[in-house]
Amino acid sequence: MPKRICFIGHRRIGFGDIRSKLKEVVLQKIKDGYRFFTMGTHGEFDEMALSVCRELRKDYPDIEIVVVITSFNKIKKVVEHDEIWGDEIYTPYLDVKTTMYNIEETHYKRQITESNHQIND
Repeated sequence: MPKRICFIGHRRIGFGDIRSKLKEVVLQKIKDGYRFFTMGTHGEFDEMALSVCRELRKDYPDIEIVVVITSFNKIKKVVEHDEIWGDEIYTPYLDVKTTMYNIEETHYKRQITESNHQIND
């Protein structure tokens, strides 16, 4: 069974040097054999986890990063925004894998929670 880590965090991160601590932990987990890292798209912690994994992948290119997108509506809003702004192309996840769970019919206030449950399945 492959070793996986899923990041689930907060929309806002308080104070302190959380990023360097997160980087230390992820680096140690890579050294322990973990190769699959999954995170969402809703908050500062998710962005930080993605940033740390991308940075470490430069030295460990065999790690796999998966970003979970929770809603087609989020993609739709981005596409509409891009059409308004012209030639800008929304490509924040071209260098990682993405996935979406079947939660579109779930009430919007429960979509992130339901997605988090499915990450662990």
